[in-house]
Amino acid sequence: MDKLKSNRFLAAMGALFVVAILAFAILVYPAWNAAGTKTKAIKDNAVKINMVLKDLPGDPNVKDWQEHAGSLRARYGKTLQQLLADDKALGQWFDELDDNSTIAVFMNKYDDEKKKLQDDLVEKGVQLGSPKIEDNKFVETRLPGFNWIQGSDITRAKSMEDDRLAKEILQKRFNICRAVVNAVSANYVKDALRPRRLLDVTFLERFPYAPATPPGVGDVKVLFSINIEPKRYAGHSGMGGHFSEQALPSNGDDPPPPAEGSTAPDKPKVYLGKTLTFGFAVVMEYSQVPDLIRNLIQPSVEPVLNLSIVGLNIFVPEPNPAEKTEIVNVQKGEDTEPIKKKFDQMTADCPPPQVHVYVTCQVHDLDPAAVPAYLKP
Repeated sequence: MDKLKSNRFLAAMGALFVVAILAFAILVYPAWNAAGTKTKAIKDNAVKINMVLKDLPGDPNVKDWQEHAGSLRARYGKTLQQLLADDKALGQWFDELDDNSTIAVFMNKYDDEKKKLQDDLVEKGVQLGSPKIEDNKFVETRLPGFNWIQGSDITRAKSMEDDRLAKEILQKRFNICRAVVNAVSANYVKDALRPRRLLDVTFLERFPYAPATPPGVGDVKVLFSINIEPKRYAGHSGMGGHFSEQALPSNGDDPPPPAEGSTAPDKPKVYLGKTLTFGFAVVMEYSQVPDLIRNLIQPSVEPVLNLSIVGLNIFVPEPNPAEKTEIVNVQKGEDTEPIKKKFDQMTADCPPPQVHVYVTCQVHDLDPAAVPAYLKP
């Protein structure tokens, strides 16, 4: 104490030091502590933001997406080019004919070719249409068969453009019928006792140039021994919906929407084409159905079409009886071996019944004018 009294400078410095500590504790430390808390909160938020930023797209992501988009476009173009190549078979004109051939010349060739197609099918052992009964005998009619459009049916074509469109529809339908004949007759071995039979080929879209009221409607002119049910081709028998013609998807190059406030009219979407929906019915062995389907969607001969199966119905119209009973009295000591052979032969002579196969198909009919610009040569 005496030293402090004798040295006032040291005392003053000590007092100032104590005041500084109190000032720091009262004024600085709380602010320092609050700043530290806020700094920690900022760092924590920065960590969270950085974690979120990892999931946000950046330049690497945009580059990857651009490369992926280019890859998808290339795959789309390759697939579409293949579809366009197959589509040529659908619209392939008869030999010596082209888009400029007159309707009269076309119909003459059409009549000749459809007869050749029917004869070709029958020569391969496949019967056509449903037979009718005359004098207690089955007589082949080749009806309904292919349901061909006759020249006399084209009564609503009033211009050259109508004639051209009518020819185009008939040509494409004929090419489809050719593909059906190839599929039905492929790998088929003639069977005189149980022949395969193509009952009919039906297109779901009504021919637009036929009379408004087809002749014979409501008038049954032919009584078929096999009942054809057109509704089976439209999916009304548990096949999951109604099949009809529809537009194929747009090509992905639709024009951009008009600017806000613009009065520009909306441009219609450009679709790649449409589908042609048809069905056909076959009487055949059930074990041969897989071959029919394979030859239809993966044909080994021309024409190869952009075809898909959208409906399949198989049923047995006249199943075999569960069993047949025949009583045979065997005498004592009689040899039973001939009787056993007889029953074995009866079993061999009673194979599974033929089935009716109703197939609904769609063929892509592409429009070359709708091909995206970047795919055109």
